[in-house]
Amino acid sequence: MASVERQGPTLSLSEFFPRFLDAPRNYPLAPKTRREYEKLFRNFIEPLLGQLPLDGISRANVISFIERLQTKGEKVSQIEHAYRLLRAILGFAVDAELIPHNPAQMLKGRVPRKESTKGLALTYGELVRLTQEVSDGDRAMIMLMGLCGLRIGEAVALKVRHVDLDARTVTIEEAFSDGQDGPTKTRKSRVVPMPKRVAEELTPLLRGKLPEAYVFTSPEGQQVRPDNWRSRVFQKAAQRAGLQRISPHDLRRTARSLAETAGASPEEARAMGGWSSYDISVHYLRVYADRLRAVADRFDEEMEKAEQWATET
Repeated sequence: MASVERQGPTLSLSEFFPRFLDAPRNYPLAPKTRREYEKLFRNFIEPLLGQLPLDGISRANVISFIERLQTKGEKVSQIEHAYRLLRAILGFAVDAELIPHNPAQMLKGRVPRKESTKGLALTYGELVRLTQEVSDGDRAMIMLMGLCGLRIGEAVALKVRHVDLDARTVTIEEAFSDGQDGPTKTRKSRVVPMPKRVAEELTPLLRGKLPEAYVFTSPEGQQVRPDNWRSRVFQKAAQRAGLQRISPHDLRRTARSLAETAGASPEEARAMGGWSSYDISVHYLRVYADRLRAVADRFDEEMEKAEQWATET
């Protein structure tokens, strides 16, 4: 049960919202997420529903809220995000025993949906083409993301001490977000085996560096900034490789897709990339070591074939 002090039936949605932010059910909100929620509430929810008491918000009020946003010409994505936030706030109020049920539930068909734009997963050949368009350090970063499933924020926050070349593993326990390093998106660490090719690419980048030094640095020797790397390195390389529609996040999708093709179970592939709630840092050696090591070895074999094919054509 959520630990929110009961304030009586007259507590308004606007009064309850800060309590929703400060007492999340799973883990503390990241600063960026908190700001996004505050902006959504301030711009869309508060003007239409903020003054209503929690126990006075009905299903009809929620439907009217959605329809009024549509009438105002708000973007579908903004309406969808605002509705999801409202549903989460009211769901938290149910858990706090301030209202008996969530009036924002079960509104399928009432909420506009943005057309799905699923990302892409690269083939081994496409991954090789992409790595051939960048310099050594950037090639290592692309291979690490594309074969080990790191998020871009996790890659740029990676330090020398996180890489074990002998065991061929990388430990992901930090991520760059909102201008600084912090915990990963799920607030959990994980240990992932590296293909031999990735370890070889990382070796010169680690040489002579202290344990707390960043693995990947800018030409000026500073920590890589995701937005800069995306626009100055990745997008240009993707265009030269004929892969204009991809984004750095598609490298994570690539790792998951290739892992499942190489024999990993869906759960193992999700855990490798940090999609799963399963704690790979705790159970890694006992449960996943052999299977994910075999996947990493298969990656080496397939990358070698793809590189050989690229050389011959």
